[in-house]
Amino acid sequence: MAPDGTSQDDGTGGASHRRSSRAVHGVLELDAHPITAMCGLLLAGTGATVWADYGDEAVPPPLTAEQALYLGRSKIRVSAADVGPLLPTVDVVLTSLSDADLAERGIDLAVLESVHPHLVVGRASVLGRRGRNANYAGGELQALALSGVLGIVGDADREPVRLAGIQAQYSAGAALFSGVLAAAFARTPGVASARRGVSTSAVRAAAYLDWKSMAHYEDDGTVLVRGSDRGPIRVRCEDGFVGLYYTPADWEKVKAIFRDGALGDPRFASQAGRDTHRDELLAAFEKASRGRRKDEIYREAQRYGLPTGAVLTIDDLRRDPQYTARGSLEPLGAVSGPTLEVPGVPWTVDGRRPTDPATGVSDHV
Repeated sequence: MAPDGTSQDDGTGGASHRRSSRAVHGVLELDAHPITAMCGLLLAGTGATVWADYGDEAVPPPLTAEQALYLGRSKIRVSAADVGPLLPTVDVVLTSLSDADLAERGIDLAVLESVHPHLVVGRASVLGRRGRNANYAGGELQALALSGVLGIVGDADREPVRLAGIQAQYSAGAALFSGVLAAAFARTPGVASARRGVSTSAVRAAAYLDWKSMAHYEDDGTVLVRGSDRGPIRVRCEDGFVGLYYTPADWEKVKAIFRDGALGDPRFASQAGRDTHRDELLAAFEKASRGRRKDEIYREAQRYGLPTGAVLTIDDLRRDPQYTARGSLEPLGAVSGPTLEVPGVPWTVDGRRPTDPATGVSDHV
């Protein structure tokens, strides 16, 4: 099925796509990887046809069953035999394979790009394809560590806290999506140009997401560490937690939000004092937030313009008024079992969010 609803036999054994005004019409994923699969999923949300060569296994490694179900929707599953005929027809090729692995499959991206100058190649890795990390083996945890994110997450006297899921790799997929679209829009139809390759890694994406650490270092050379007063404060409420980020100039706002005289203790009047008496400060915060709901504190902080976020559970997200109003979650029918809810594409078109009618990875027919 083409993006515009038409279907034509193009000799590849599958559906061809007909040109329209979109920058990307056809996408081919050469392997299963969270970064490239997320990029492909977002490209499918723009209306592109996405073919995925995920191998013969129902759950292609390194994806888990849940990741395969989520990332595989709106895609056409193809086999290795289909890749050759499809390569010249698509606008974008996505892969995490090394040049050596591609060569084993008879694919030379440099040759392909020279023959098809319209092609945009998106490449991804967890730790980087070049540089000092290129020869390391690792996954999400190693990416978070090498990016510096683990240096600021958790308590000062304990081990770092790993982020849930594979946020570094999903963020890299979103970054790759942006780069691929930029490269696609920069093309001049019918004019040969320099290679349009886009590459990213989970390490780079995670380091970019930790922009606060970079801003502090650029400003005055301060290196943020776990437990620093310049880092976020986690406060326990009646029904969970809120995360609070403030600067020394915001301290009077903080005291007004939490409405407790204990925060007026002279020991907390300066940044140095709050750092020195951090345990006592956290105890004062928890005393002030006792009996108050996290949503109440969050909205009070909004009123003062202070960056604060409630720590939401999955059920909180499902009931969140903003998520509901914007249709951010959409149903995903599973092959067996209950219908799941997953994040939809993070944009709207003319006020409407593109929806996904697929129940998983389609078979290539």
